[in-house]
Amino acid sequence: MSEAGAPQASPPPPSSPTRPTASSQSPTQLKVVSMKRIMREIEHFKMEPPFYLVNFTVDSKDIRKWIIHIKPRYYPYKYGVFKVKIDLHHEYPFKPPRMQFLTPIYHPNFDEKGRFCLSILQMDNWKAGTTVATALDSLLHLLESPEAERSLRVEIGDQFSYQKSVFMKTAAMKAKKDSAKINNIALYL
Repeated sequence: MSEAGAPQASPPPPSSPTRPTASSQSPTQLKVVSMKRIMREIEHFKMEPPFYLVNFTVDSKDIRKWIIHIKPRYYPYKYGVFKVKIDLHHEYPFKPPRMQFLTPIYHPNFDEKGRFCLSILQMDNWKAGTTVATALDSLLHLLESPEAERSLRVEIGDQFSYQKSVFMKTAAMKAKKDSAKINNIALYL
């Protein structure tokens, strides 16, 4: 009991954030949130596709598996269309999607299997409000602006740094040669 006239202590601040997190939701709630978000993003891609999106396919058996084809705007990759696999984590949007190039690409920041390192897709940097479209915008920026100092293939990074004209010609030639096809139709211009 408090004495008359003595100030009352304010209640302690809440111990958990007010924004929902994956750990604060039941599996059923998480699945509902995830499915709603995925459906909203699929609809966005259909209604307002980004300029670089050539084709967008959702697996008929699993809406968490997407295949997209992107066409960069700038030399040397503008001569190619690149097939990218996107796997949305079962806790998406609270965990980042996994992306991998299925079309070979001559780029210092992509390994031979089409894997790449993009900070926005790392767990420590991922935010639940980040969309696949935002991540793809970052991916396209990396594609069009190689970072030789962060090369996954050192020899290509060195070529980009010290023999840029050779790198550009080789990358353009390989982009055109390896360009993805949709329904056996070549998509490069």
